[in-house]
Amino acid sequence: MQSRKSSGFTIIEMLIGVSIVILLATVTVFELRSARRGDELRTAARQLVGDIRAMQSRALAAKNLKTCDTGGPDKAVCEIDESACGGNPCEDDIPAAYGVRLESGTSTYVMFADINPSAAVDYRYTDAAELFESRSILPLGSTDVVLDQIISGTSTSVTFADISFMRQNGVVRMYDTTVPPEPTLMRFRLRHTVSNQTMEIEVNRITGRVSIL
Repeated sequence: MQSRKSSGFTIIEMLIGVSIVILLATVTVFELRSARRGDELRTAARQLVGDIRAMQSRALAAKNLKTCDTGGPDKAVCEIDESACGGNPCEDDIPAAYGVRLESGTSTYVMFADINPSAAVDYRYTDAAELFESRSILPLGSTDVVLDQIISGTSTSVTFADISFMRQNGVVRMYDTTVPPEPTLMRFRLRHTVSNQTMEIEVNRITGRVSIL
């Protein structure tokens, strides 16, 4: 009589099957994590671009803002926070420019209104009293995005930069440690510290265009 072969899987076949499942699961998890990190980087870039454009819009619309006397020579922006006012009232004021101060190696930046211009300069973040709002580029739940590098002009790396938009005409002004002369372009490179993915934002002083590269 012929013997019948038993149906089912051998141990080797089962081990191979389990290994394939584990491999597929590992690849899926890796791809999901990579996609999430890419999303975090893109979200950070879109937010920063949105805030720069918001300051540009405020300048073009010639929007006033609330400021107050501080008891010293300078006024303070009190649109959001009145702690610097010492009880003095917030009143409508006319800023010379709106802008953004960015520093390399950080995950925060400052939006400001130029209300205390220093001598011969009226488009810089002069002091903390001009702070309109402090912002983080970190998406909700993330700690892994940083402003990795600021490039002034075509190749010069700088530690900080002010991008300002003059009231009403919206003319772009740029300030960093190399000024004068003002650069035509400024690029800001964001980096995800886990995946090392990068994304660049460019501001063109001539056209006023703010874009993600």
